[in-house]
Amino acid sequence: MRYKVVAWIFVIMAILAIASSIYNWRVSRQVVDTTPIIHRDPTTGWQTYTNKQYGFSLKYPLDWTFEFQEDFLNLHKIGATESNTSGLFILMKNQPVSDLVTELLARVEFEAGSPVRSKILSNRNFQLVGTDATEIDYQYHTEGGGPFQTRYIFVKNDVTSFIIGYSPQDIFSEKILPTFKFLNN
Repeated sequence: MRYKVVAWIFVIMAILAIASSIYNWRVSRQVVDTTPIIHRDPTTGWQTYTNKQYGFSLKYPLDWTFEFQEDFLNLHKIGATESNTSGLFILMKNQPVSDLVTELLARVEFEAGSPVRSKILSNRNFQLVGTDATEIDYQYHTEGGGPFQTRYIFVKNDVTSFIIGYSPQDIFSEKILPTFKFLNN
């Protein structure tokens, strides 16, 4: 009986030794990729728009252009039409952000009963360029169609309040927004 136990122990040890050898052989044959991971900036090669009067800058793709008039910046894809517009706008006002948000909410309330039906989809506070900001997703229908959606970002730098508006479905505007910077930061 004692010899049977010793034999079984020997068999189990032999199986473990063979399994361990096979495992070590397979692991030693695996190639380890030591190539460093490079995180490419998706805005590399983009142009930079700087507005010293209002104290901000942002980057935009090479196939985009801008128009600036007084307190309004419009960025859009070159050749964009009303029906396929990719773009965003920035409106600069010397009013408190809270007043601008209140104006938008009053407009939504007024339009709710008119042929242009509108509503707020979401409203949240967050940080943009290290500054408190408010984001409101606004949806509206017109007699001609809809729903259409615009995302408004409200942020203040010194005395100027900024309203940044764009379609949340526009992937380029979503990439442009993080490049927005105040010049004094």
